[in-house]
Amino acid sequence: MARWEHYEAGALVRVEEDLDFDGGADKWETREAGRVATVAFDENGDGRPERRLVYDAGVLVVSQMSRACIGIGWTLLDSRQDHAR
Repeated sequence: MARWEHYEAGALVRVEEDLDFDGGADKWETREAGRVATVAFDENGDGRPERRLVYDAGVLVVSQMSRACIGIGWTLLDSRQDHAR
């Protein structure tokens, strides 16, 4: 696995990973206030994310799957409206 970390003002804000060793990123992570904010995955090797997880204060609140095969945005798979912080 290869990992690229991006920093702003000394803080880690973005991470890209090559999980399948093809030389390109297939996992993207953003961070806010030291916590994971989003994670996206390229699951079919086209260089674009098909799955995205969204976090609030470190808690998973939304899981989305792209409808890439028909070219229509994102569909909500799961969401917790009320969660402990």
